[in-house]
Amino acid sequence: MLFSLSAPVATVTAQVAAIEEVTVTALRERLEQAGRLADVIEKTEVITAEQLERKRAVNLAEAVDNQPGIRVNNECSMCGLKRVMINGLKGEQTTILVDGVPSHSVVSSYYGMDAITVAGVGRIEIARGSGASLVAPEAIGGTINIITERPRSNGVLGDVAGGEHGYRKAALVGTGNWREGRTWLTAAAQYDDQNLFDEDDNRVGENPNLEDTSAWVKLSHDLGERDNLQGRIAVYRSEVLGGPDGFSKQEIFDSLTLGESAPDALFEGGDVRRPFTGLPWETAELIDTDREEAMLRWIHAFSDDLNLQVTGSRINHEQDSLYEGFDYRNDDDITYADAKLTRAFGDRHLLTFGVDLRDERMRSESDALDAIQAQDPTIFGDSFDYEAYGAYLQDVWRPREDLAGR
Repeated sequence: MLFSLSAPVATVTAQVAAIEEVTVTALRERLEQAGRLADVIEKTEVITAEQLERKRAVNLAEAVDNQPGIRVNNECSMCGLKRVMINGLKGEQTTILVDGVPSHSVVSSYYGMDAITVAGVGRIEIARGSGASLVAPEAIGGTINIITERPRSNGVLGDVAGGEHGYRKAALVGTGNWREGRTWLTAAAQYDDQNLFDEDDNRVGENPNLEDTSAWVKLSHDLGERDNLQGRIAVYRSEVLGGPDGFSKQEIFDSLTLGESAPDALFEGGDVRRPFTGLPWETAELIDTDREEAMLRWIHAFSDDLNLQVTGSRINHEQDSLYEGFDYRNDDDITYADAKLTRAFGDRHLLTFGVDLRDERMRSESDALDAIQAQDPTIFGDSFDYEAYGAYLQDVWRPREDLAGR
């Protein structure tokens, strides 16, 4: 029998809430209701907050899994690597956005998926196909856009859950709404943990221990009738310990000094179905991921038919890992900026023109790789620089009220 780390078999949940209802009439909401801020150019499917609650989803992987055409692929049972595949295309061809900002690269989407929690998420938009988003044309599989919750009440919501295999979860979401919705704040924090699980009792886990922590705050403020300023900061931490059962990280690192076991001495009788007898590091997969995000957005409405939106973001993603004795560390920095002008021509046409840039710098290092390169200088690491500049033009044409075309 197989068990999934991302969905405990049995959970006990308790929720507490304190809510005060208010009315929301913010500038951004008025523009969205009028269709003036759309980034997506393909058919979009929406997972609402109510659907997320019914699914009891803890993180993004659980939230989108089993949606039509989407598969969350566990590509490494020992290290917890998950990729989100859309329409059968590779995971690196799916772009994850947060509030319309491309926040994850090929590097950062390998680990930390479980740390992208749904606490404080208002909805998740899924767009399929090449060019599914104006700001992420490289996403030939599609995009998954995580929209943070816009509060319509003042209050605090707590969620505590527990289940089999040491599963624990605690989440807290606080919302504030002032000036009839023209100023609002959403803050969320979540911690969840699941023990390593060894189904066949051979002292090597089929699923790793996962420990995820996240916290973020988003503030929106209308400066007047025509200007809105939004900011968001977030921190994430994911810790993965896979491989040997019953050993701490320190014991695994200490075992690196003890040499190497003979191939036939890793398991009793050389049979992987029998207990593991090698050194802890020889099956260990340790991956620690730390991530920081910051986003600032300004919206100016020149009139009811013309508006400008300018967005900037900065992301730092760090990984420190050990793969069965092979160490690997990287530091990935992403800078993103986008400016777009949207103009409505009556009720039939909505024209959008924009420019954007994305600058990514990833540097990696490995003591084990340095030793290999000393023997063979033709072997290189995976550090890279990536720059992309774009310009886009979109016209949304509605020939009549019950028919939309592009």
